[in-house]
Amino acid sequence: MNQKYEISEIAHPKYPWLHRIRALSDVRPGVKKGDLGGYVQGAENLSQEGTCWIFDNAIACDDAFVNQQAVLSEYAIVRGSALVSGNANVRGNAVVDDHALVMNGTVRGYAHVAGNACICADKVTEHEPTVQEHASVYGVVAGNVCVEESAIVLPGARIENPTPDRFRLLATRIEIERSYYRMYGRPEPAARDKESQTKASNHER
Repeated sequence: MNQKYEISEIAHPKYPWLHRIRALSDVRPGVKKGDLGGYVQGAENLSQEGTCWIFDNAIACDDAFVNQQAVLSEYAIVRGSALVSGNANVRGNAVVDDHALVMNGTVRGYAHVAGNACICADKVTEHEPTVQEHASVYGVVAGNVCVEESAIVLPGARIENPTPDRFRLLATRIEIERSYYRMYGRPEPAARDKESQTKASNHER
């Protein structure tokens, strides 16, 4: 198997057992041969297959693993035995810890995903969750769900959304965002007017 990266001699200024990665080929858009990436503790932290990558000052350490098309960036940390996979995007100062699985979606800000948490897309709608700001997730979050502010999803809790509506879990309440069509069963007036104008214009031609 051809290796897509190597572990460089450049150590983390604060954690010297971590070293920057260096691309040995063009890995994905924005990552060309010779580019430096973020930090790993060892080769077992980042797959040599797929387009997964660690950018900036992000870290994957301990027994954590990043694979497929997943991306870590900025100051994100993935540690413990966590898995970041699929097309997941972990960035900002977010932490994925313990045995958590982030299979799809975005974890950003100062969010913390830990314990046996699972962040994944809904199998029907394929919508993906977002965990952001100071939110913490220890349970399952799937589908078009945004966990934000300082909201907490406790161990054993399951927040699954098989609909196209957006569930927003805030610190003190839950909100639902629906499209105009979902609320009223018809397109937005502006959209209908534009469609009518288009049809009229086509008729005139």
